Amino acid sequence: HTKPGWETLPYVHTWYSPVVMLDVPAMGQLSFELLLAYQYYEGLHSVSHAQLSLIGWGTNGLWEEVGLGSGGEAICYEPDGQHRRGLVTDVRPFLVCGMGSAAAGQCKGTSDNTQWTENHGGMDFLVAFNSSGSYQYQTGVETRHIANGPRLTNVTYSGVTADGGIAAKRSVSTWSTNDYARHLHSFSYRVLREGQYPRFTV
Repeated sequence: HTKPGWETLPYVHTWYSPVVMLDVPAMGQLSFELLLAYQYYEGLHSVSHAQLSLIGWGTNGLWEEVGLGSGGEAICYEPDGQHRRGLVTDVRPFLVCGMGSAAAGQCKGTSDNTQWTENHGGMDFLVAFNSSGSYQYQTGVETRHIANGPRLTNVTYSGVTADGGIAAKRSVSTWSTNDYARHLHSFSYRVLREGQYPRFTV
């Protein structure tokens, strides 16, 4: 996935580079079918969760996009927090007029041709500042994809605060829809050692 307006940058072409990891026992056999879902999958707008290319914006790093249909992102995650210091960077409404509609004086997009919509901002789910005021980034972050669509996504981001005080597992899911975006976030926090956080949010 690339963001609109980046079409003139180097390396911007249509490309897809999937990675599939399967557990196959020794001497086992496997047969499978590759299915690519675009705008719809079995009557609903499909959902996908994949890495988003950051070519041309800021610096490179892991940024993941959840898309509904073929028209752009619904929510983005940055598990390392290197650009915006939050797990969630972008949240966009679904099945509303696309970006630039007000200036054009008409609604861009339809339910069959969804468009990129305005960004309503980001958020985080574990915010901890120590007594000297230092933000505790997640370190050793691991990303585990369980389901990437087209009906349901499920990904878990695991890490430990920079001071080694809290281990966090943050799981995110989105499912296909025909009306509005629904995102489910579930969390597991494990306190590894005693500490004080004058500013703390979960």
